[in-house]
Amino acid sequence: SSSPAESYTEKIVHGIRNEVQDLDFEETEAKLAVSNQMTQNKMMESRSDLSVKRSYCNVFFAVSVMFLANSCYHILAGSQTSLHEVLGFVALGLQWASWVVANFLVPLIVDLIGLKLTTLLGSICYLSFTLANFYPSWYTLMPSSVLLGVGFGIIMNG
Repeated sequence: SSSPAESYTEKIVHGIRNEVQDLDFEETEAKLAVSNQMTQNKMMESRSDLSVKRSYCNVFFAVSVMFLANSCYHILAGSQTSLHEVLGFVALGLQWASWVVANFLVPLIVDLIGLKLTTLLGSICYLSFTLANFYPSWYTLMPSSVLLGVGFGIIMNG
């Protein structure tokens, strides 16, 4: 049989063991919380790296489209009145008039199909004007001038 002192000592030792186990558990919980936070931080950093890369790709895409579309357009627009006199003058005037009207429709178009598809649509409109100049006539340049004005409004405002 054990004496009251031994029983009391055993209770103290048992209490100390429980306290140590509780401390170990709390320390383990704290380590896990820090580990989880570090993992979440790394995931956020990798997500932000991807979003930065995606942003650079989007900017590169937009600049490339603008460069290609505008370089073809400016060459053709500069020579319109020299090559086609009245036809070129009317085509350029119609293009600017349709651009003014298209500016009011651009927000609706962007909301409906999104920014990337809007940019693609604007580029196709530019392409129509370039293709129409292979066979310039009233039937090809006038509709393509309207499309170009719409495309110009879409790309500049989209």
